Amino acid sequence: MKTALLISLGGVCGALLRYAAVLFTQQLLRGSFPYGTLLVNVFGCFAAGAFGARLLTAGTITEGQRLLLQVGFLGSFTTFSSYIFECLQLCHNTRYGLAFVYAMSSNLLGLVFAFLGFLLFRLPITAAFSGSQ
Repeated sequence: MKTALLISLGGVCGALLRYAAVLFTQQLLRGSFPYGTLLVNVFGCFAAGAFGARLLTAGTITEGQRLLLQVGFLGSFTTFSSYIFECLQLCHNTRYGLAFVYAMSSNLLGLVFAFLGFLLFRLPITAAFSGSQ
């Protein structure tokens, strides 16, 4: 029961934040390019990399935190299914070039930001921010 509650709590928070971020970004930048989903996916990849660094190198993540953050929050915050649907919509509207740019930028930026998040949170300086010496 505790597992389901942790995943659910993270999932609700991630989904609500994703919705707000996509809505805000699309209103701010306007246009047919899905900037909001791209931004959420890139940030989600950075967070996944940072979380992975903590989980894999520092071992400071508890199972409860992993369920809440990785499975729940990041699982609902990142929007791969939305990204795929938006690519299909662009293709359906014969915006093939834009669909290609969106797909390539989502994948490339996602990979780069996951790597940056991993590197940044692996650095010794992050210990000063985490409260451990």
